[in-house]
Formats: sequence, C-alpha cells, structure tokens
Amino acid sequence: MHNHYLSPVYGGGRPSPAQLSVCIVKQANDSLLAKLSKTALGEAEATPFASSRDGDSITISIPLTMARGDALAELILLIASQIPTAVLRECTTGWVEPQWTAETQRQLMGFVSAIQGAPDSFASSSSPVDLTRVAVWTTACNSALSVPGGVETAVGSVLPSEVGGAKSANKYLTKAFGALRAVSSDSTHQQAIATLERVLKLWIKEQRVPALALVRRQKISWGSVLLTAAPTETKKVKGQSITQIKSPSKPSRSPFLSGKEKQVLSSLLATEWNIPEAMRDEWVRMSSQAQHDSYNDFIKRLKTHFETINRISTSIHAKLGHRKKWIHAACLEKGVAPTSKKDKANEFIWSQNFYKLNLVDCNLSVALVFAPNHYLTMDKYDCDNILTNLWGLGGVLDPRDCTPSRCGVTVELWKEWAVRFQPDFSENRDEIPQAVTLDDPNPFSSLPDPAGS
Repeated sequence: MHNHYLSPVYGGGRPSPAQLSVCIVKQANDSLLAKLSKTALGEAEATPFASSRDGDSITISIPLTMARGDALAELILLIASQIPTAVLRECTTGWVEPQWTAETQRQLMGFVSAIQGAPDSFASSSSPVDLTRVAVWTTACNSALSVPGGVETAVGSVLPSEVGGAKSANKYLTKAFGALRAVSSDSTHQQAIATLERVLKLWIKEQRVPALALVRRQKISWGSVLLTAAPTETKKVKGQSITQIKSPSKPSRSPFLSGKEKQVLSSLLATEWNIPEAMRDEWVRMSSQAQHDSYNDFIKRLKTHFETINRISTSIHAKLGHRKKWIHAACLEKGVAPTSKKDKANEFIWSQNFYKLNLVDCNLSVALVFAPNHYLTMDKYDCDNILTNLWGLGGVLDPRDCTPSRCGVTVELWKEWAVRFQPDFSENRDEIPQAVTLDDPNPFSSLPDPAGS
C-alpha cells in the first residue's frame, strides 16, 4: 500500500494493463492536493470513494491509502482532477480494489483512453477499450449538441447510432457500468462505481468545446443530407422500417406520351431532375469543416429543388392527363380498345394502341390537346408564343418548319406533334382555337379506318 498522491505518471496512447496500473497523471497531483480537505466526514461519507452530488458539484470521499494499479481508484481521481466543481474530503479508511475480469479491465482502460483525449473519428474495433472510448465521446458530443444555441455549424448526423451492438452510446455505457457492478457485490465497490458514473457525467458536460470540434472533423454523408431535405416515405421490409426518398414522378413516365415524347421530355427535364446529383458532386469535394458550415444552406437548396420539381411534376402530369379521355375515345371509335380486364386497367396499352392510329385527320381542337404548349406551361419554354409563331406560317404544319430558331429547346416535341397530327393552320383566324372538351361532337369523326392506314 502507498500514498495515492504519489502515483506515477501514465503518459499517453492506449494503456496496456500494466500501464493502467500507473495511469493517474502527474499533472493531476497539484489539482487533487489543492482540492483535498481534511474536514471530518460524517459516518455515511467515510466509505472510500463514496460521493454525493448537488447540481454540478460533487463531494468525494478519498481513501487514506490505495495500491499502485488500483484501476477504479486512479480513474476516479484522474477524472475528479479535471472537474472544477469536485470537492475531495479525506477519510481514514483504506481502499481495496475488486478483482476485475479481463473485459472490465479493458473497459476501465477505455475510460482512461477517453479521458486522455478525443479520438480522430468514431470508427472502432470490437475491443472494449475502443468501444468504451467511442461511447464516452459520442455521449459527450450528443450532450454538446443538445445545448440550446451555438451549434448551428455542427451536425449531429455524423454520430454513430449504435456502439458495440447497443442501440446508443448511453446504452453501451450503461451496459459497461453494469459489468463493473457485477464483479463485486461489496457495498464499498458499488458506491465507488456509482461515483465513477457521477464524475464521468460531470466531466462529459465540461467537454463541449472539444466534442463540437470532434463533430466538425467528421464528414457528413450525402445520404443523410438528402434524407433530411427530401420528401420521404417509410416502408416495412421484412419487419423492419425502411425510410426512402419519395421523389416526384418524372413527367416522362406518363403513360399518355408517345415513345418519342418520352425520350425528348426526359432529356429536356434532366437538368431539373439531376440537380441533387450536381449538388452531391459539390458536397463530396468539400472539407468536413466546410460541410458543417454549409449544411443548412444545402438543406434549403435541396428543399427548394424538391418543391420546384414537385410543382413541375404535378402540373405536367395533370395536363397530360387531359389526353386520357381522347385516347380512350379514339381507341373505342376505331375498335382498338384493350379487351381484357387487366389490359383495360393499363393506360400504357391504351396509349400504345392510340399512337398506332393515323391521327393526321384528327379534329384540330383535339390535336391541340396533344401540343407541347398544352402541358409545358413554364415560362422558360415559351411554348404559347412558339405555337403563335407556327400558326402564323399558315397551311399544314410541316415538321421542317419546326426549327431551333422557332421552337428553341422544345423543337423535337413540336416536330413529333407535327408528324403525328399534321395540324392545318390554313384557316384565317385571329385567335388559335382552344382545345376541345369531351362534349364536342364527333372529335374523331374524320379519323380514317386504321385498317386502311
């Protein structure tokens, strides 16, 4: 046995069992001696390493003697030396350390390793030393992030959700302390373990600055950014809840488009739909610090993006839906409607049959339902003006009249419309006719028999 204030120094790095036996740091000695008071203790406080806590203050009963290598004793003293609000009171009873198992010895080393400094990352081996260290610092980071205000540029999604199979860092530490308690039922040992828990919690509260610095050193995965900003849906897969991004349906997937329109529309809207991919490329090139600084901005940009493509998707799909009744009417008129119950419910089959028909003699007002300006209503495509300019040419619209100078980026859609319907603009009208309703008489009366086409 020897006086615990003269314990040698443990210098740094991961401690081995032998090194743990001399783990109390030299620089703690002055602090401990300054804290130590010889004020008489009450009967209940006379047990070595018993403690009482009042808010952020803790009073600890320090034993008169302890053996070199008493891991729990030296760990408590090491942590207490770093807590400004710890009050040490000397008692006259000596300390006898429990006989630790190999696992609990490693867990104690893990606590020592954690107190010595933060890890570089939250990656960990399966060793109780590493897992305990990660659990302590994950808990410290969660504690720092929970303080209201001042953490806008530290993003907690980088923290591990599980540690060593436990559902959280806190649960892992609870399990670790349970293992320590299971070693000995002696009340003195149980009180000392309770004191270790108390001083560790107080120490964790003191680590706000290094904890936030640790968080900001970790890169944020693009997946976590996307899941935060994008609309999501939760599904049950083999009994587990899976959260998936629910991106608005691309207009090119509409069943009411011809094959050519699908290709052109997909290409036309690719820039809008691929914005997250461009943002991802920008994100992964950033440093971890820049990612934390820019996180809120990226979230806002992504939310704006999804709101935009949702509006585009909703609008275009709704306008393309106007084609359905005319596709059905034409297929029924010409006897090419699907016959089986399954096929009747499949709009792709209706459209496939419709686009095989000769549509060149279709009523002009019906053809206008299928014109690009009917569904591409965004200002940047200027489709209403394009139709007005094409109308001014007069006569039957020739696909060759649909040039990039007249139709801009939508030129291929106008060409497809001209090929399918060959709309006749020969009538001298001051205004372009409006698209028809289903109540208009015989909108497909002039469609030729598909057998003769």
